[in-house]
Amino acid sequence: MDHRLRSRSCAIGRGSRARARFALSVASRAPRRVLVCACVWIVTALVAPLALAVAAEAGAPPSAATNRQAAATLTAQTLEARLAALPAGPDKDAVMLGYHLSVDTPHYAPGHVPGGAISCASCHIGAGTTPHASPWYGMTGVTPAYTARSATVESLAQRVDNCFRRSENGTPLALDSAEMNGLLAYMTFVSQGVPSGAFGPGRGMGKIANIAKMTPDPARGNAIYGERCASCHGADGQGVQSGGRYVFPPLWGEASFNIGASMARIGTAAAFIKHNMPLGNPNLSDQDALDVAAYVAHQPRPDFPGKENDWPKGGKPVDARY
Repeated sequence: MDHRLRSRSCAIGRGSRARARFALSVASRAPRRVLVCACVWIVTALVAPLALAVAAEAGAPPSAATNRQAAATLTAQTLEARLAALPAGPDKDAVMLGYHLSVDTPHYAPGHVPGGAISCASCHIGAGTTPHASPWYGMTGVTPAYTARSATVESLAQRVDNCFRRSENGTPLALDSAEMNGLLAYMTFVSQGVPSGAFGPGRGMGKIANIAKMTPDPARGNAIYGERCASCHGADGQGVQSGGRYVFPPLWGEASFNIGASMARIGTAAAFIKHNMPLGNPNLSDQDALDVAAYVAHQPRPDFPGKENDWPKGGKPVDARY
C-alpha cells in the first residue's frame, strides 16, 4: 500500500472529520463571517458533499430511466459506506488514492500544483459527485470524446492533465503514474450505476437561462463579492489559509487558476456560482451570479502558455479570456 494511504485508506470518515476540524480551527481564530462560512463548509464536508440532483429540467417530471439512473448514482449518504465496503487490496488502494487526490491535490500530487492552493474538489465539489459542479460520475462511459478546444478526441486521462495545466496552473501527471491511475480508478468507482454512454444527474456546471440576453455588471459584482464571497475567499481574492494549507481557495492571483481554465470564462463561472455558491446555501439570483463572475473572471491571474493553439478549427467561446 502507498505509504501516504496507510493511515487513511480504510476510514474515509476520519478524513472528512479531520477536514472539518481543520476548518473549525481556522474559524475559531477568524472573524464571525469566516466562522459562519467555515461552519457551512463543515456541514458540507460531513453531510452533503455529494447531494443527488433528481429534479427534472424545467419542472418536467423525471422519466423512469432518469429515476433508475439517479437511484444508482453515488450519493452523500452512500459514499463512505461504499468506499468502506470495497475489498482490501491494490484496487481499493488506487480508488482511495484517487479520492484523496481529488480533495487535497497539492498534498497527494506534490510538485504538480506549484501554488499549493487548488484541488480538484475546488471545482468538482464533493470529490466529483455534486450535480452542477462538473461531477465525475459517468465520465468513464463518455470518454474518449471530441473536444473543440483541442480539435481532437481526448481520453479521460488527457482531460485530467488539462485540468492540472489550466485549472490548477500546474504540471501534468504522467499517464502511467500511480496518481493518474488512482484518479481514473476513483472516477470509475463513482461512475458505477451510470449507464455507459450516459451522463449522471447535473452534468457540467448547469446553465443560466437567457444569459446571452443579460448584461454583466462587474462593479455590482464587486459589491456582491464583498458581501457574500469575501468571508471565505478573502477581500483580496487570495483564499483562507491555516498552517500553510488552504481551507478555501483563492479566486485570482498567482496561486489561482490560469486564463486557460474554463472557470476563467464568465459564462462557466456564472453557472458554477449560481448552482454552488455560497457553499452549502446557493441562493444568488441569475444576475447576481453573472455579475460576480464578471468581477472575478477578469481579476489578475496567471497566463496559459500555448493558449494560441486552442480552438484550431474555430468555435472559440466569446467569453474566452484570450
